Amino acid sequence: MSFSLEFYSLNWEDLRKALSSPDPQLLQAVKTQQWNRILAEDDLGEQPHFIGSHLDDDNDRRREDVDGVFRNALAEIADVMSRATAPDHIPPDISDDAALVVAAFIAQLGKPMGVVRHDVVDQEESQLRFNFREVFLDGYVGVCFKEPRLGEYLAARPLFGLYHLSFVSWGGLSQKEMNDLLATYSPVEATGDWDEIAGFAKDWISALVKALQHTAASGSELVTILCVDQEHYSGYRGEVSVGLGDALPGKIGQWLAGWLRPKPPTSG
Repeated sequence: MSFSLEFYSLNWEDLRKALSSPDPQLLQAVKTQQWNRILAEDDLGEQPHFIGSHLDDDNDRRREDVDGVFRNALAEIADVMSRATAPDHIPPDISDDAALVVAAFIAQLGKPMGVVRHDVVDQEESQLRFNFREVFLDGYVGVCFKEPRLGEYLAARPLFGLYHLSFVSWGGLSQKEMNDLLATYSPVEATGDWDEIAGFAKDWISALVKALQHTAASGSELVTILCVDQEHYSGYRGEVSVGLGDALPGKIGQWLAGWLRPKPPTSG
């Protein structure tokens, strides 16, 4: 499994215009240059890998009917953007298809400024994708920058009324917000409440700060994408352990994931 927070230099008004009435050439470029990459990098675009997943044909549909997916998603996006939303109000989630299309447009229009990425090497780190968002972004980062809402701004900030809380998600910062945050940045030790990320926080925060600095220096606004790609463990038992074991609560899920996980070869 891997997860990444990608940083793009991109003026919000340019993104708003592109999503509300995309130029045909831009639309084709998004489909041909970004769509397969976004599907490959996020769980929403992965081939299903859990019991009963053969009943779900969403992922095949997104690859086989790209024009139809974009047509319906852009209609939904335009409808959502046409509604007035109070600045302090969190709007309803848009559909998964629409969320993937938003991410593809961001990647096409934006200039990459950096990324905070982590590749999980074994099942023991399977909760890191949640710790990254809930402990690192929503907790540790907010303390370092003295802004408790920063994690939300980076990973779950509505743009033009477009909001998708689950992976894939997005956020952003204005030029003023970035400069104000960088002026107050003061790193702290990742201990106590942040023990779960203690071994990773230093590298993550370093990459995050550099991305903010590069974007601020570009003179543009920031737009981010948060993606999670669940690793498919080798073998049928391993694939099921990720999809079903993680989905069940507590000791039941832990037991099932352990039983289904591929067994190491015996010596001798």
